Amino acid sequence: MLKKKLNIFSILFGLILFSILTYIFYKNASKNLSEYSQVESFVIEKGITKSENNNAIFYLKIPDYQKRFSIYLMTRNYDEFENKINIGDKVKIHFKNLNSEKNKYLDVIQLEKENQVLVNHKKHKLIYYGLSILCLLANTYILFMLFHYIKYRNFDNPIPTIF
Repeated sequence: MLKKKLNIFSILFGLILFSILTYIFYKNASKNLSEYSQVESFVIEKGITKSENNNAIFYLKIPDYQKRFSIYLMTRNYDEFENKINIGDKVKIHFKNLNSEKNKYLDVIQLEKENQVLVNHKKHKLIYYGLSILCLLANTYILFMLFHYIKYRNFDNPIPTIF
């Protein structure tokens, strides 16, 4: 009896969790560039530093903002930014303004210098659409598990054989 309740709870929890994640990721993916905060100013500081979770990030500092603007690349190759952005250059930054005291960096969504896009908003959207699809696939799998459980009243092996 306990096993049956635990199975049903696990399925429902998984469905709710992945439904919420799908919604959040899709909402972020469908945002237009105009929905983010924007600033156009001169670079007063730039460099590569470590984030709170010890990843290398490229950062920019501009006047009138206490927080730095951060760019994270999975490749951790920031040579392009180091070479193309100089102190005193005028840049346009679209960023996610979280107003959080915990996070000391503002996430750059798109970075432009002299009408040249250095960080593209489309890459940001693509990542969130990919995460939405992954969560949707997980939800579909959990639904198939639920139908199997309703039909046979047990799980033979809830983990597919490819794992």
